[in-house]
Order: sequence, then structure tokens, then C-alpha cells
Amino acid sequence: MKTIQRLLSVLVMIALLLSLRSPAQAAKGDGVELSMAASRSGVHVGKIVSLTIRADKDFASRGSGITLYYDAEKLELDLEESSAATPFRIDGPLNVNGKTAIRISFLPGLDAATFSASDPLAELRFKALAVTEQTAISMGAAYLYDSVLTEIPVERPEAVELAIEPAEVYVPVTDISLDMTERILEEGEIAALKATIEPLGASDPTVIWTSSNETAAIVVDGVVKALTEGTATITATTQDGGFTAKCTVTVKAPDAGYNVKMPADTTAAIGSTVQIPVCINNEDSKTGYNAFDISFTYDPTVLELTSTTLPGVTVTIQNGNINVLGYGEDRSAGSVPFVLEFKALRMETTEVQITAARVDNSGNAVVKNASLATLTDNRTAITVTGYPVTLPEGFSGADTAVPNVDYTFTVPDDHYDYTVTVTVGGKEVAVTKNSDSSYTIPAELVTGEIVVTAAKTGKTFKVTLGADMAGEATAQYGTDYVATIERDDSYRYTVTMTIGGKDYSGYTASGKTYTIPGTDIIGEIVFKVTKTKIEKPPQPVTMHAVTFTGSGAGAAQGNAATAVHGSSYTLSLKKQAGYSYQVFYKMGGKSAVAVSPNANGTYTIANVTAPLEIIIEKSLNIDISVQEYVTLDEKSVFLILADAALSNGSLFTYDGNVMYYSEAYGAWAYLVITDRDLNVNQVRAQVKIATQTNRVISASGGDVDENGKVDWNDAQLIRDLYNAKYDTFDSVSMMKYLRADVNGDRKVDIRDVAWVAWKIWESEDERS
Repeated sequence: MKTIQRLLSVLVMIALLLSLRSPAQAAKGDGVELSMAASRSGVHVGKIVSLTIRADKDFASRGSGITLYYDAEKLELDLEESSAATPFRIDGPLNVNGKTAIRISFLPGLDAATFSASDPLAELRFKALAVTEQTAISMGAAYLYDSVLTEIPVERPEAVELAIEPAEVYVPVTDISLDMTERILEEGEIAALKATIEPLGASDPTVIWTSSNETAAIVVDGVVKALTEGTATITATTQDGGFTAKCTVTVKAPDAGYNVKMPADTTAAIGSTVQIPVCINNEDSKTGYNAFDISFTYDPTVLELTSTTLPGVTVTIQNGNINVLGYGEDRSAGSVPFVLEFKALRMETTEVQITAARVDNSGNAVVKNASLATLTDNRTAITVTGYPVTLPEGFSGADTAVPNVDYTFTVPDDHYDYTVTVTVGGKEVAVTKNSDSSYTIPAELVTGEIVVTAAKTGKTFKVTLGADMAGEATAQYGTDYVATIERDDSYRYTVTMTIGGKDYSGYTASGKTYTIPGTDIIGEIVFKVTKTKIEKPPQPVTMHAVTFTGSGAGAAQGNAATAVHGSSYTLSLKKQAGYSYQVFYKMGGKSAVAVSPNANGTYTIANVTAPLEIIIEKSLNIDISVQEYVTLDEKSVFLILADAALSNGSLFTYDGNVMYYSEAYGAWAYLVITDRDLNVNQVRAQVKIATQTNRVISASGGDVDENGKVDWNDAQLIRDLYNAKYDTFDSVSMMKYLRADVNGDRKVDIRDVAWVAWKIWESEDERS
């Protein structure tokens, strides 16, 4: 008997895990279509209406559940008079996601229950509570599992609509109440009052709404609109019995709290543009605005308004007065709705001033004469200077030029020759070159904006070359100078040079070439070459040391430790079975060069001219396999296994990460999540051998979540993994992913859930 009970608990848990799948996965086709029908479309308050649920075909199920939603203020479930087909049970009323609900369900069992299309699945009885034109009973989740616990696709019906009419016996009103007795509103604000009639289901629930002061506020069907500042009493009166409830509404004028700010004082050259951005904010820095009406004054003899049209606003100009009017568009607090632009006409200090400003957050604010805004800073002083001057980089001179006054600028005192061009008001003019590297524009030509441009070329200097040298006769600043020397090998050469009469050592020498950077050429260049005869001694025979490095250096035992200069060097290897070998060499510390084996298996390095480092790398022959482990929605988890006869203290890494040794697989394991297919050739290059702390995965025995025991949480975790709940290792570690393959078939699926279920059953049987 205990064995049957434990088998039942295993099957129930598997069914519950399967039931976690969303009912939204059900599809039309070979599934079951459910229907709902009410015994009548209209019912009187206090009377009963029945709801029948049927299937369109016969079916067998080992576990099912249906959820219905309804309005508990309009309908009351009569649970004792309701019924359902065996083994369904009815639970309710329940609170599901904040809604009143009924559940019709039975848990999975050993035997399947058979249901007929000719018999109802359930008949529910409801009592009508309150008059309404329409209330609905709707079906939420609905799931059915067949005899092998596979989900049956379900097509759910549309909601059933009911109208509840007054009771057949007249029910008089006994009282009325409002959801609030006091309310403060701002002008233009709207609020709704809710009236509750006693008793629920009264025959005539009609309410008459009135306002004691319709200048301050009006009311229609309980919706109050505030008009102007004042107080109004809103009264709700029942048509039946004349019962009343009151709410005092206080209407306040809006306190907008807006302020308008002008920018800081500024300067501008004659002919240039001056921008005046106007910022509108609120004292809370949050409340936005729609409408504004701002007036300015300015001196039109000093400034000319050029922004006579602005996007989204209306600009009016008259005798030095400007009015800017805007409304409609939502604007945030602290924003700049428009920018005034002026052209500076003559040298003088003037100002732009705000004389009045109104701002509101209503599109009708201007029409309704919105409150005046606070002027935080209502003046911007503008000092108009002379004509703007643009000079090349490095030139010096004033930023502006005074009309009809000489203007002088100076070129840099550097190593360039300059060709200067000047335009005034867009026209080229002649300038006077002075004796001190400066230029002057005559007063009569200073009549507009001045732009100076210049073409520059590096200065040129003479070059004197030394013995056996070749090169150009001149050098130019900014351009590297190169000279060469043809040496006689029987002489030793010493080269020195001066620039501008001063010793110079900033050059670079490479072989027979000498290079002077262009930025150092600031004077005449003179090279001096001294030649000294060289007496050469006889050359002895040179031997070069040979060393062996790399992971396979031990295979080179018995080879010579030196090589004769200019000769070839040959070595042989004592190779270890199961390993592959590669040979490289470095001569005199230069880059490594690969060496191919000779036909007899030896390796030869030709023309040894420096100490020789021979690098021998051996690599273990590794058996690698790849297969899909878990199928995700748009990706897959791939299992990578690596196996080889590693030495003690060695392990495998994948892409720099230590792999796990799995006792279940008898190999090193690693998981990769990707939206592409993987094959052995793609992963082989990522598998390396390293010496680090081992990460061994012992057989999990079903304890997937590593909590110390095998329980239903392990089954749930396995199910979540193969149903693609996780697509990264952030929430579930790679270790737990690998432990989830409890049956060792190198894939995580429903079979692993069943394995854990039987493991739990066996454990419970042993404890009993």
C-alpha cells in the first residue's frame, strides 16, 4: 500500500511541474473547446441564475483546472447548490490577482477520469445582488492533461454577459452616503463623487445631484467641476425617499508659482548677432506650462530685432516694444520657449527689459488673463563694441576694431614666412606692412567686420655637408632634412653638426642616414666628418651556445650544446607516445622561426650566426566531443567534453576558464550558451591544459541545487532548465547545469525529472 501511495505522490508532483506551463500555449485544432451558457440573459435582484460549463467532445484527463472571474458586488456564488462532474471540486469565492474567482479542478491521480460532451463539467448557481445593465462572468486559466499527463490544447469561451433588473418585489431606499464629505479643488479641476445606496439592490437607486453655488462648482451625475474661487455644497438626493448626503467643495485660484528670467549681461561687436534666451521656471522646478504672454522694451537705434518670426509663437513689434505670445504646446519647467535675436548697430551700452509676463499651464490662460509671473531678472545689459576681428592662430591684436580708427595686428615671431590677406566687410583691402612684423589697416578702411588670413611657409637655410656625405643644399623649417654618408670600411667615421652656429645632437642616425626633425631646422646647418684609419685583427672561430626551452625540452637530450658560427645545426627528438611536437628557434634573441622535420625525423637550422634558443613544444592528444545539452528559445546550451591522460596536478581550461571534471562522464566538462551551432573544430582551439585547482563534479545523485538532499526543488530546477527558463549562467551556475543531467545521458530533459522523482520515492520507502 505504501508503494502505491509513494508512486501516486511521484506522479502528482510530475503533473504539478508540467502544469506550470502557461495555458497560453494551448492552440486550436485537436484540443477541447469549452463553452459557458447562462440559464437566462436577465435576472431580477434576489433571483438565481445558473451557469453551465461543457466540453465540445469526450475526453479523458488525469488532472484539470478552470478559473472563472465575476463581480462579487453584483453576484453571489451559491456553493452548496452548485455542482461539478466527478472528480472535479469547486472552490470559491477566492481572491486571484485582486479579482473574485472560482476554481473548478482536480489534482492528477493514477487513473484517468473520463468526461462526456453530453454532460456538463460544472453547473454554478449565482444570486443577483444589485441592479446593473451589464455584468460578466469570464473564464481565465483553463488547463486539461490527458492520460499520459500531456497538456490538451484548450479553446476558452467568450465571457457570459448578464443584465440584473430591479427586484420583482419593490425594495425601498433606506439611506445614502458619499465617499467623501470635504474636497479642495483648483479652478478647472474635475473630481468624481461616489454615492452608495442602502440597501444594495434597491428598486429605485436614482440619485439627483445639485450644487449650492454653481458659480464656484457644478455637478453632473456625481462629477464635480471647479469653476472659480469659492465654496459649494454638493448634495446627492435619492429620488426614492429623499435621503441626502453632502460634500463641501472648496475651490481655490491656481497658485502657479512661475518666474521668468533674462540671461546675464553680454557684449557684442557691431554687426554681430546677440541672442536673448528667456527661461520660464516654477518655484517647485517641476510644474510645466502651456501659455505665456511676455512684453519687452529695447532701443531700436542700437539693436535691430531680427527674430521677427519665431516657431510656435506670435511676435508683435512696435516702437521699441516687443510682445511674445504662445500657448497650446506642453513645455517643461526650466525650459526656454523662445530666443530673441538682435543685430548690433552701433557702439553703445543698452539693455533689453521685460516689462510684464503672464504664464499658465492651461491652453486658455491668456484668454482668462493668467496671473503675473515673478520677474527674477528682467534686464540684460548689452555693450556693443567695434567691428569683430578674426585673426589666424598665433597672430596678436584686439578682438574688435573701432570704426574709422587704425587697426594694427602682429604676426608671430617664429620660423615661418607669412603671406597676409585682409578683408573688411567681405571685400579685400590693402594693408601696410610695418618694420616690426606688424600690419596696419588704415582708419578710412575700418568700416566693417575684419577677417585676416595667412599662408605660411617654413624658412629656408643653407646646408654644408661633410666628407663622403650627400644631401640637399638647403633645408626648410617644418620639413625633415636627410643626409647620407658613403663609408669606407677601412675608416672609422665621427659625425658632428651645428644649427645656427650652435652644437646640435637631436638628429637620428640609422646606418648611413642622418635625419634632422623639421622643427629643429631654425638656422644654417653645418656637418663635420672626421675619418680615422682602422686596423683589423684576425678573426677567431666563434662558437654559439645552444639551449633548449619549451614544454618538450626534455625530448632534446643528447644533442650538442654549441654550434659553429656560419654552420648548420641538426637535432633529433626522443618523442613520447601520445603527444605531438613542434620545433621553433630564436637566433640572437630575434623572433621565433618554425622548423619543419626532415624526412628522417630530425630538424635542421641553417647558418647559425648567434646564440641559438631552440623551443620545443609538446601537446597532448585530446579527445573532444560537442553535443546539444539544453534547447532554449533562441539559443542552445552545448556540452563540451575533453578527455586525455593528464599528469597529476594538470587540468583542462576552456577559453581561459577551468573546466569541471565530471565523474558521471569520466571526462572534463564545460557548457556554452550560444545562438549558433558548435562543432569540434570550433571548440578545439579553446581547450588548453593548465595547472590549477581542480573543479570536480561528483555524481549529483539528484541533489542538483546542492542543498544537501534530494527533494522536489531539484525536480523543479531540472524542469525549469529544459523548459528554457534560464539562458545565462547568472542565475543558475554551470555546476548546477551539469549536475542536472542526473541520468548521465549527456542531455537535460523530462527523463532527468522522472529519475529524481523515483529517487525521492525510493528515499521515502527506505525511511518508512
